[in-house]
Amino acid sequence: MLAGRYDEAELEPPLLDDDGIIAIVKAMLARTGRPPLANPIHHLVRDGLRPIDRSLPGVGHEATDGASVWYRWTADVRELGRRVKHGHAHALLFNEDHNEADAILATAELALPTCVLSRYASADAAAQDALHSPIWLLHQQFERRRTVIERYFLVS
Repeated sequence: MLAGRYDEAELEPPLLDDDGIIAIVKAMLARTGRPPLANPIHHLVRDGLRPIDRSLPGVGHEATDGASVWYRWTADVRELGRRVKHGHAHALLFNEDHNEADAILATAELALPTCVLSRYASADAAAQDALHSPIWLLHQQFERRRTVIERYFLVS
């Protein structure tokens, strides 16, 4: 899906553009005052959201009402981080016209924000610091963002 093959993932294409998603995540990082790769629970709490370590019936591994984020616990710290980040992504986009593809792209941006990507030579190097994100997600985000790093830093 992060490679833009939305039909293969059986998703509609995103409604928001990359710059909008980057800006939303960058604004959250500024609001929360936490390092970009910090524990995602810290980002949730500092962003005024209530983390709830319990999933709701029928909604999968995470959900939000814009004020709280529910997530299903797992012992896998990286997968738990992905679930929390995906719920946070939906909360960040709660008042935006968005779809699941937008939330997935925002989850990837939360996992490895464009603003820190240039610090790393590879996704595996980023994985040493991004302890709350699955390795596969870091690889996909790194690949996806490599093409926009120069444009992003020239604009910022």
